[in-house]
Amino acid sequence: MSNDSLQKRSGEPLFNQDSLIARMGNRHLACQVAGIFLEESGELRERLQTAYEENDSYETLRLQVHNLKGTLSMLGSPSLVARAESLNRLCGQGNKKKVESNYFSLLQDLKSLKHELQAFVRESD
Repeated sequence: MSNDSLQKRSGEPLFNQDSLIARMGNRHLACQVAGIFLEESGELRERLQTAYEENDSYETLRLQVHNLKGTLSMLGSPSLVARAESLNRLCGQGNKKKVESNYFSLLQDLKSLKHELQAFVRESD
């Protein structure tokens, strides 16, 4: 894509290429980091799913989302960091309906992020 910020439908940045490149120091390293995330995204999704399915008052999910938040921050995805923070807070409150809604929204956004990161890596080849 020609944008410096890939965007989701709402117009809010989902992935900021410039932020990741600046954080990593160069485009090559940024692509390597994006590639690592892409390689591990299936396992990440499985850990989130397992944590969601556990019946432990969402404590395991909260911990997984907290870890994810750091990764999303490093990737330059402020909207997903905000969604993860929100889900983390909701897990602590134990509101099943809100946790469920936010959890599935986060999964959808992670899927979109994966596609955007794949495009970023392809552009750099």
